[in-house]
Amino acid sequence: TKAAAQGVTNISWIVDRAEDVDVDGPFDLITIGSAFHRLERASVAERALSWLRPGRHLALVWDDTPWSGAAPWQRVMVEVRREWAQRLKVTDRVPADWEAEIDRNPRREVLLRAGFQKVEEHRFPRDRTWTLESLIGFVYSTSTHSRAALGERAADFELSFRERLLEIEPNGRFVDRSASAYEIATCP
Repeated sequence: TKAAAQGVTNISWIVDRAEDVDVDGPFDLITIGSAFHRLERASVAERALSWLRPGRHLALVWDDTPWSGAAPWQRVMVEVRREWAQRLKVTDRVPADWEAEIDRNPRREVLLRAGFQKVEEHRFPRDRTWTLESLIGFVYSTSTHSRAALGERAADFELSFRERLLEIEPNGRFVDRSASAYEIATCP
């Protein structure tokens, strides 16, 4: 693996669903990157709590997505992604009501109900400049618009994506105000 090639030998890699994984703790830190909203959050939070040493932490780590803002190019990105999700019939990969569920049961509340203490969110805002290539790369990193999901239609998707975004920003530079963030929860 890449870790071993870099001389990192104190990591054991396990590939499994967070809801099913069986690990031997205790641990000082458990991280979940940009995925907590897609998991059975209450179950995963309870499991993580049981694996941590007292006073140690669960960290949820994420970045804002480039389409989460209100700029015209971001609205076009939302439209293009929605159109292609419908064409590819991948609209069911993310539950339709996941955002409403997050609003009803915010991460903080899920973590506190699981038994964590002192849940704190930290955001690091910044201006970020994207190119068409970096935006396409980001979109390919998603489950709904990955190269695997697009298959033979990837070139058509890229052409559509490029044309629509260049109509809005002909210079091919797309600036947004976004943030990297983490929420850290402490085991009692």
